[in-house]
Amino acid sequence: MRRVITLICALCLLLSFSACANGGFEPSETDGKTEEEDSDKAPTTSPDDDEENSAGSNEEDEETNGNGDSVENTEENAAVIYIYINGQRAQIELVNNSATKALTEILKKGDITYTANDYGNFEKVGSLGHTLPTENAQITAEPGDVILYSSNQIVIFYGNNSWSYTRLGKINGLTENELRELLCAGDGSVQITLSLK
Repeated sequence: MRRVITLICALCLLLSFSACANGGFEPSETDGKTEEEDSDKAPTTSPDDDEENSAGSNEEDEETNGNGDSVENTEENAAVIYIYINGQRAQIELVNNSATKALTEILKKGDITYTANDYGNFEKVGSLGHTLPTENAQITAEPGDVILYSSNQIVIFYGNNSWSYTRLGKINGLTENELRELLCAGDGSVQITLSLK
């Protein structure tokens, strides 16, 4: 009887080791198929995909901005949003991350207006009124960079600073002086509106 119990315990132990060796891997639908078999399947697309693809190839749909961050050009995740200050409009080219996706979803419901103040003589910062997901990384921000700080603060740089931020995008097409003028750099608080239009 003792041998039977020992044998059962040994089998249980062996089975548990083989389960651990599998690493908790659960087979997917494609397991056991070769890559060639998988490639024989026609890709499925929706009518919306056809409209997006007719505007350009997939290679054009994803680019990088000057900082190496991915910029996705789809209607769902707007590649650009607009900033309005004192009746002037500028374009913000967005990077592709969870924070910009969340921001564009909020902007689909309506514009966001907030008050931004000068800080450190290199940025305008203000509370977004919403919390966004963060993907912080050490960044040396430059003039025009639009950054998420502390998950609910929008920072627009007119100078340089290094810190751990989540990059949102960049205001393009303005010289540093034009950017400082747009942001009323050093002049205190300004009302900023973010919009998809």
